[in-house]
Amino acid sequence: MNKTNYKYGDIIELNINEVIPIDDSLSLELTYFTHKRPRVGGSTKATATVVASKNTISKDIYLSVRGINGKSEYKDGLSKAERFPPVIWEGYKFQLVERFKSNYGKSIKIIVLKKKKY
Repeated sequence: MNKTNYKYGDIIELNINEVIPIDDSLSLELTYFTHKRPRVGGSTKATATVVASKNTISKDIYLSVRGINGKSEYKDGLSKAERFPPVIWEGYKFQLVERFKSNYGKSIKIIVLKKKKY
């Protein structure tokens, strides 16, 4: 999945500590993982920290996956937007596209959309 010419809306795999250029002004780097230890039946949350850089501006973007401890994705009642809450920054929308599985601590898959100018 490692390619160099990503388009907005492509599924992008970010590997830990690897800078991925999206276009001439935007680049992304996955830097850190963390998770919340839930109570039995409580909410779960795992978060990946991505440094988004646009020209000379950088910002930590926190992309999370949420769930309910002990309930499957199909039975927890969460919508896609609740499970993978999007983050908006500098006219871009960032969103995870899948749960962290065997890739926890190694990589994530995201979609980046750019706000259209009218």
